[in-house]
Amino acid sequence: MDSIEQEIILGKVEIQEGKFEEASLRFKQLLGTHPNNAEVIHGLAVIATQTNDLENAVALANKAAQLDDSNIEFANTLSIVRFMTGDKGGAIDALTKIANDNPGDKEVHISLAELAGAANMPEAAYNALERHLNHAGADEQVLDIIGQIFNNVLADQPAPDPS
Repeated sequence: MDSIEQEIILGKVEIQEGKFEEASLRFKQLLGTHPNNAEVIHGLAVIATQTNDLENAVALANKAAQLDDSNIEFANTLSIVRFMTGDKGGAIDALTKIANDNPGDKEVHISLAELAGAANMPEAAYNALERHLNHAGADEQVLDIIGQIFNNVLADQPAPDPS
């Protein structure tokens, strides 16, 4: 393992421990010598998200996702930050791309379904899970979530008029 990888791991540990200033300093120093390292930029995006600097978080998460457009973690961070800024459609679009590229990744599809459900988009939530089922076959956890989606949709429907 080379020194940049070690420094990135240390920065991630600092983030997990809530030491955002230390992690930020570490990642900014790394960025000076590795300006296009997607892991370093993603680390700064996570810090910006955790410290509620959402405008910076979106820019950093977007750059990390562009530098490594197949990284599920980067796409997920971008989706979360977009959702936090109110860009629910953008959040769902970012995660949908990753889900479409990884039809067998159950966690990505569940994350997409949860995000769509939180955005009050039950059809998008159902479609995400259906794509996974079509690829991977029956899965009890996914089927349970689909049942929850339908229960939520039905709960939001007006009661029938008895007259």
